[in-house]
Amino acid sequence: MQTEEPKKEKKPDKFRLPQQQRSVETKQKLMEAGLQLFREKGYFQTNAKEIAKTAGVATGSFYSYYTDKRQLFVEVYRSCFTTFQRMLDDGINSLLALQLEKRELVQRVILLILEAHHQFDFLEPDLNILGEGDEELQQIFVDINEQGILLCRIFLGKINQELQVEDSAAAAAIVYFSTRRIIDLIAHAQTTIPEEALIGSLTDMMTAYLFGSKPSATK
Repeated sequence: MQTEEPKKEKKPDKFRLPQQQRSVETKQKLMEAGLQLFREKGYFQTNAKEIAKTAGVATGSFYSYYTDKRQLFVEVYRSCFTTFQRMLDDGINSLLALQLEKRELVQRVILLILEAHHQFDFLEPDLNILGEGDEELQQIFVDINEQGILLCRIFLGKINQELQVEDSAAAAAIVYFSTRRIIDLIAHAQTTIPEEALIGSLTDMMTAYLFGSKPSATK
């Protein structure tokens, strides 16, 4: 009686990426392509087909991950904000290690925020337009403000022994919103007041508020 030879087990193709890994890579390509096009052309001048082409994938693949370009835009914005936070956290820790004079520390933190903001401020005009009447985006704005205030609280906590403010939570909100407003004025050219003057005055105000000391920089 002829016996059937056992079937040889098919070896996996070592050159073929697992489905999950390919999926992660495809989504990352779409994120990078979206970021590039949103930076170069803006949200309203970009479409899903262009994003897919730039990512090197089929247009159908785009819709396997995102319902529309708005969803990708929001995800890109969240990712950029996470990078922004990481840049600030690393930069502030480096500045604290230098043991700078109070006013110089405040000014260099402000300049650090401005530099980081410049890398992502191209997203804001389109985001503000999209946010009108959009509850999801409005909630994202609230969440980002809360995270920004938290970052300020962490910073203030690291210099707590030198602070002259009683309520650190309120102080964090004051520092965050004051700094954010001046940064926006500078980043989007919303005032004719020179950048140097705005940063200098904000530095003086923050130094006096946080440390109860008069500005020591020479004018």
